[in-house]
Amino acid sequence: MSVELPLALLRREAEARLSKQRFAHTLRVEAESVRLADLHGLSAEDTELLRAAALLHDITKELSAEDHLKLCEKWDILLDCESLSCPQILHQFSGAGVAAREFAMPETVCAAIRTHTTGGTEMDAVARILYLADLVEPGRSIASEPNICEVRHLAERDLCEACLVQMRREIRRLRDLGRDVHPLTVAACAAMEEEHKGRS
Repeated sequence: MSVELPLALLRREAEARLSKQRFAHTLRVEAESVRLADLHGLSAEDTELLRAAALLHDITKELSAEDHLKLCEKWDILLDCESLSCPQILHQFSGAGVAAREFAMPETVCAAIRTHTTGGTEMDAVARILYLADLVEPGRSIASEPNICEVRHLAERDLCEACLVQMRREIRRLRDLGRDVHPLTVAACAAMEEEHKGRS
């Protein structure tokens, strides 16, 4: 049975809840997700799930840290100490909560939203494409993401390798800045390393 998600509703909700700039980014992520899904041969059903995840991935991005925590508490979303100390990633958890509780999205959609910033150890093709599309959508520039051209190229042919390159870069960048790396990113990178080695 095919999935029929209320994409028009999700698009309207994203437009209502986000700034004009953030909503434009959301639409570019949706378009880039569809492009990558086509390149990698995702089914129509998975592409539909991916579009929903793209439309909702930043749905709580512009909330305050306090509001993120209220939503997570409301929906019994447990946050570890590392996540609590990184307010810039809280939207992936609260956003997944909104997707599940307000829009009754399938777990595939929620899981992709839940890992689109940090990555995760069990990312399927939908989650990987969302993670990459968020990074390489056409509005991103080399100034903001120095290795974006490499990741864009890799994303078109190998989702695992593209995720791995980006995760390695992010870990290196944070460590160079003397900042802690979220354990989810470290674990996700290790999982991608193992997968990549297993194919060699």
